[in-house]
Amino acid sequence: MKLNESLALGLPVVATPLKIFGSVASLVHTAKNCSPQGLAEAIYEVATTPELALGLRQRGLEEAQKFTWSGRVRRILEFAQSL
Repeated sequence: MKLNESLALGLPVVATPLKIFGSVASLVHTAKNCSPQGLAEAIYEVATTPELALGLRQRGLEEAQKFTWSGRVRRILEFAQSL
């Protein structure tokens, strides 16, 4: 949920390289490792590379459109009707 909120706000997301983020790899900038230094370097890369930050922002906003409350309600109703 926090990821979706950040994407919807147009915030570039930086994450550690965890398998859970594999499905959203194109939406987040991933640190090279899970160390504090690795995370700091990834944050610095986004903060100092406007093209990178803009690309993350644009892809995130596009993806967030798929996860609106109305979209969630629609999927729940479709699932309930399929039972």
